[in-house]
Amino acid sequence: MTDWNAEEHRKFFAGNFLPLLLSSLAFTCFSAALRNRIPNLVLYASSSLTFLAVYFVASLAGKSALGRFVTPARMSCLVPAASLISGGVLLLHFFREARPDQGSDFNGSLFRYQIPAPAWLLLLACTMLALYLFARFMRTFRSRPLLRLLISLPYICLLSCTVWIPNIFYSHYIFFHAHPYFSSIYDVLNLAPLGELDTPLYGHYALFFLLPCKLMQLLGIRQNIAAATMLAFCNVVTLLAVLYAIHKFVKNDGVFLIALFSLGDVYLMYVQKLFYIKDVYLQTIPHRVMFPALACALMAAFAGKELGKGKTACLYVLAALSFLWNPETGLVCMAAVSLYVFLSGPGLRKLALCAALSLASILADYLIVLAYDFLTSGQGVSFRSFMYPMMGQAKGIAVQSPMPDLFRTWLSVTIFLLAAAGASVLRLVKKQGGEGRAACFLCMAVLALGLLSYFMNNPVQLNLTVVFFQVVILLAVLLDFLLRGNDKNIQAKVLSIPVLAVMATFFMGNMGMREVLSDRRSSAWGAKNLSAFVRTLDEEVPGGTLAFGWGVSDLFAAMDRDPSVHVLDWVNIMYDKNPVFLAHVNGLLEQADSFFAFEDSVALLPAGKDFAVSKEFEYKGWKFALYTRK
Repeated sequence: MTDWNAEEHRKFFAGNFLPLLLSSLAFTCFSAALRNRIPNLVLYASSSLTFLAVYFVASLAGKSALGRFVTPARMSCLVPAASLISGGVLLLHFFREARPDQGSDFNGSLFRYQIPAPAWLLLLACTMLALYLFARFMRTFRSRPLLRLLISLPYICLLSCTVWIPNIFYSHYIFFHAHPYFSSIYDVLNLAPLGELDTPLYGHYALFFLLPCKLMQLLGIRQNIAAATMLAFCNVVTLLAVLYAIHKFVKNDGVFLIALFSLGDVYLMYVQKLFYIKDVYLQTIPHRVMFPALACALMAAFAGKELGKGKTACLYVLAALSFLWNPETGLVCMAAVSLYVFLSGPGLRKLALCAALSLASILADYLIVLAYDFLTSGQGVSFRSFMYPMMGQAKGIAVQSPMPDLFRTWLSVTIFLLAAAGASVLRLVKKQGGEGRAACFLCMAVLALGLLSYFMNNPVQLNLTVVFFQVVILLAVLLDFLLRGNDKNIQAKVLSIPVLAVMATFFMGNMGMREVLSDRRSSAWGAKNLSAFVRTLDEEVPGGTLAFGWGVSDLFAAMDRDPSVHVLDWVNIMYDKNPVFLAHVNGLLEQADSFFAFEDSVALLPAGKDFAVSKEFEYKGWKFALYTRK
C-alpha cells in the first residue's frame, strides 16, 4: 500500500475536510444563535445558504492558503484522525437515546431493544468489520444487473409485507394516521366527490387507487384488502426505484448489498417504545417517499445523457403525477426535476421552459381532479380546494415553533445533504467531467433538503424517514467511490470507515425483523377475524345505513359498502371538536332515521340525543352500535 505525498495531503484536506469543517461550524453556530427566534423555515434556509457560502469560499480559496501554514508531517495524521472523529460524531447522533416525549430520530434510538451499550458497540464493531471485508473483496458477478434484481426482490417483498395492513384495529385509540389515510381511499372507491368535507388532507393519491382497486373488487377482493394490496405494491415500486438509483451509480456489489439491507431499517426497527408507529407510519412510508424515489430513479437513468424533448416530457409527467399524489412532496419533486432540466442547458430560455412546464403540470392535475369531481357530483371543485393540502399547511410552516435539538440526527443529516449539494455544485463549476452524475446528486440532495424543510414544524425526528432513502443512496455512492478508486491508498480505506459505520447502524435494523413480522401476524395481517365480525355486521346492519366514527370506514370497506358520511379526518374531530365537520355530520343525522357509529363519536353530536341504541357490537375493545330514532 502506498501513502499520499505531502502535496496530495494538502489538496485533499484543503479541498474536502477544511471546507466541510468550517461550513458545518458556521451552520451549527448560525442555527444555534437564532434558534427559536425567527421562523423555522427562514432559519433553515438562511443557515443552509450560510453553509454553502462558507463551503464554496473555503473550497476555492483553501488550497493556495493551506500550504503556507501546515507542514507535511502534521498533515499525514490529520486526515485519518479527522475522518475517525467525524465518523464518531455521526455515530453518536444515531446512537443517542430518544426523549420519551418527542419520539426519536429516523426510527427510534438504537438502544430501543434495551441491549447494554457495550454489547451494541461490540455488535457494531463486528458488523463494520464484516461489512468492510465484504465490500472490499466482493467485486463483480456475471450478469450482475439480473443477479442484483433476483437477490433484491425477495427482500423487497418481505419489507412490503410490513405495510400490507388490511386490519387497522391493532389496538384501542391507536391508529391516528390510518383513519384519514384509508378513509380518503375508501371514499374515492365509493365515488364520493372530492369537493365536500372529505377534502384530501394528504393529497389526491386516492385517485391512483381507483382503477386498480375496482379491478380487484371485480375479482371478488374486498375494498380494505384491495387498498392494502395496492399500498404494498406502491412500496415495492418505491424500493425498486431506490435500488435502481443505487445500482446505476454503485459498482461494488458488496456496497450494493449493504445498501439493500440498509433499506429495511425504517420498516424493521419500529418497536414497542413508539407503539403508535406500528400501525401508523409503516403505512405512510410509501405515501411520503414513493415519488421522490421515482424522481431519483428517473434522474439517475438520464444522468450523463442528452436531455431531449422526450426525456424532459417524462420528467415533467412524473412531476405532475407526484403533485397530484401529494402536493407537499410533489412540489419538492417538481422543484428538483426543474433544477435537473435547467442544469442540462442553463439559460433564460430553459428557465422559462421549466416554469411553463411546472405550471402546465399543476393545471393538468387540477383538470383531472375537476373531471373526477364533476363526474361524481356534477359540480367542479374549486382551485383553492384542489390546492388545500399545500395551502392548509403553509401557515404551519411559517409559524415559529421549537426547532429540534440541534445535536440530534437532524443536524448530521442536514449537514451531510448540504455537503453533497456543495460538492456537486463545485464539480459542475469546475467541469472536470462527470457533470451528469454531479447534477443528479445535486438534485437528489436538493430534493431531500426540500422535504426536510416542509416537515420543519412536524415531529421532525420521526419525519426524517422521508429523506432516509436519499441518504442511503448518497452514502452508498460515497462508500463505493472511496473503495473503488483507491485500491492501493490507505487513506481511502480510513476515510471509508465513518461512512461504513453509519451504514452499519442502518444494516443492523434487520435485527427487528422477527419482532415486526410477529407483530404484523398477530395484528394487522389478522384479516380473518375482522371478516368474521364484518359478516355479523353485514347481516345486522341494513343496507344504506348512515355510518361514521373511528374505524367505521374500514368496517364498511370490508363489507364493500359506502358509509355515506365522507368526513375524512375523524381523529381530529374527536380531539379538536371541529365545528364545521360536526355541523355537517349533525345535519346528516337530523335527516336520518337510523345510523351506525363508533359509540364515543355520538356524544359529540347534538342530534345524537334523538336516537337510542338498537343493537351493540364489539370488536377487540372497540364498541359500535346501531342507533334508531326515538
